[in-house]
Amino acid sequence: MSRKAGSLGGEMRMRIKAHCENLSNHTKRNYMHACRSFDQWRKTEGLSNKYVREHPREAVVRWAAYLEEAGMAKSTIHTMVAGGCIGLGIRSDKICRHGNALQKTKSLGHSERAQAARKKEANQDIVRFQEMVGGRRSALARLTGKCFVYDESNMPCIFFRKG
Repeated sequence: MSRKAGSLGGEMRMRIKAHCENLSNHTKRNYMHACRSFDQWRKTEGLSNKYVREHPREAVVRWAAYLEEAGMAKSTIHTMVAGGCIGLGIRSDKICRHGNALQKTKSLGHSERAQAARKKEANQDIVRFQEMVGGRRSALARLTGKCFVYDESNMPCIFFRKG
């Protein structure tokens, strides 16, 4: 099955093959996937080959906004946009912007923040227990049921064994 002459998707994939000689197969595959995705998106949005050839940067910016609205991760968007830019023969440095560490922490989803809070609370419980009992974490890790004993006054105690 041969491609039509002047097919934008075919041209993009040919540029990827020519540009990515020294890149890994994984990167080539990702960039080829990005070109196919961009071409499919372009068709569903009703953008003509002529428009994309005349205004490639605008088309890629619109596609990046679409990917962001779709909820893709920033790193995935970066890879997809980079593949699309190489396929269209434009520079991606003005389109792809990496967020700094502060923006990445702010962009954590609600569930990730909740999970981090639960983990911090679990660590606080361990620290409180450690302070109350007076043993080190390594000693607490070696505790068994035999370590919990009662003293002469019938009070529960923890017996730490060395080694």
